[in-house]
Amino acid sequence: MNRVFAITAASERISVGGDGRGEITFTVTNSTARPLRGQLRVRPLGLTKGEWLSVAGEIERVFSPNATQQVVVKVVTPPGTPAGKYQFRIDAISVINPDDDFTEGPTIDLEVKPTEASKKAFPWWIIAAAAVAVILVVWLTWWLWPKGGTKVVIEDNFVQIDRAAPAVASWGPNRLDIFGVGLDKAAHHKAWANGWYPSPGWEPLGGSFTSQFAVASWGLNRLNIFGVGLDKAMYHKAWANGWQVGWENIGGQFSSQPVVASWGPERLDIFGIGLDRGLWHKAWDNGWHPSQIAWEPLGGEFISAPAVVSWGPGRLDIFGVGLNKAMFHKAWANAWYPQQGWGSLGGAFTSPPAAVSWGRERLDVFALGLGGEMWHKAWAPSGWIPSEGWEPLGGKFLAPPAVVSWGPGRIDIFAIGIDGAMYHKAWDNGWHPSPDKWESLGGRFTSPPAVVAWGRERLDIFGIGKDFGVLHKAWAQGWHPSQTEWEPLGGGF
Repeated sequence: MNRVFAITAASERISVGGDGRGEITFTVTNSTARPLRGQLRVRPLGLTKGEWLSVAGEIERVFSPNATQQVVVKVVTPPGTPAGKYQFRIDAISVINPDDDFTEGPTIDLEVKPTEASKKAFPWWIIAAAAVAVILVVWLTWWLWPKGGTKVVIEDNFVQIDRAAPAVASWGPNRLDIFGVGLDKAAHHKAWANGWYPSPGWEPLGGSFTSQFAVASWGLNRLNIFGVGLDKAMYHKAWANGWQVGWENIGGQFSSQPVVASWGPERLDIFGIGLDRGLWHKAWDNGWHPSQIAWEPLGGEFISAPAVVSWGPGRLDIFGVGLNKAMFHKAWANAWYPQQGWGSLGGAFTSPPAAVSWGRERLDVFALGLGGEMWHKAWAPSGWIPSEGWEPLGGKFLAPPAVVSWGPGRIDIFAIGIDGAMYHKAWDNGWHPSPDKWESLGGRFTSPPAVVAWGRERLDIFGIGKDFGVLHKAWAQGWHPSQTEWEPLGGGF
């Protein structure tokens, strides 16, 4: 059994009163770095009857990589049900591989109290039905009445974010390198250097992967790409005036896509969530440490991939969302701090974090809250800002954010809204367009965004569109190709 989902409950027990009704909320998380179509099944245990239990909403859902959904189970016991204690649980099962990829949820105690005797009552339903009829007539009149505005209809009644974001890096001005896991599970690459190469199409780099890539550059003409293979091990490929032959196995067993950072030439730090939900680390510094295959355990228990950032040589800051949905932090400065465990930054989040640094001793961390809204916390020499809690930035989003800085005092954040479009907010001596408003950049996406800056006043944003191809937009003294249009780069991811 592969526990590709993680399931937690808001409580260990639920009581139903005299009316026989109750409900409980579960949190179901896709623990992998790939999209999953999962089926939710309520399992009655012991004397519990299956007909008492039901899932509110769809029982088959698409779970984005490392994403979380709330699942409500409703309980309705019929009159005459014997009072007592019963039990049930909810399971999450992969539709594609139900025999191996499934997770059993926690056992919930159901307490049934004695039902109340039914009483004859005035038939208020007649009045309620009449009221509903009046409301319906008014609503239909309003709906059909001609309006001057535009009615927006989301196709298929929902936006499906079921692809991982592409990986992108820049090793110098006017240079971009984009990587993605294709529908064939192999690696594909496209570069910009005064034009797209190859064009058309993408360069195949081989391999077979279950996760999206992480990519970093420590200097001119150097790239390092990492991905999790079909055997759950980490694989590496490098570019230095040419691609190394094949993919290098660097060991480990991972349930999340990797993240990587470089704080100087010949230095790489790679992180991933292991099968034990803990964070694991490996470094390159003129050789692999602790070894070619071994990884350093950093502990913790996390529901999604971490974020890592460096504000200078010898410094790393890592952020991850724990099983209790709070944000946790660990730093390296000649040693790990805290030495044991992780420091809690509080909050309650449903997305992996995004982190950025625009200067020495400055960090900015972002993540989505329980309602899909954006939250922010910063570190400055004076300490965490705000010192208690997190700063709300508004919006309502479907996928983890991406964040970048092209210079001191400047931050640009991107996220996918509930309409599938890309949204943007910037910090430049204040939030723009405002602390709680976001700028729409159009498009229709099935993945989170990816963003990179190769110089001052330059941004390049990428995402996977509805046709599974990559879409691109740039900022250079204005949006290109336009505020709402996107450049198609093809591919199938």
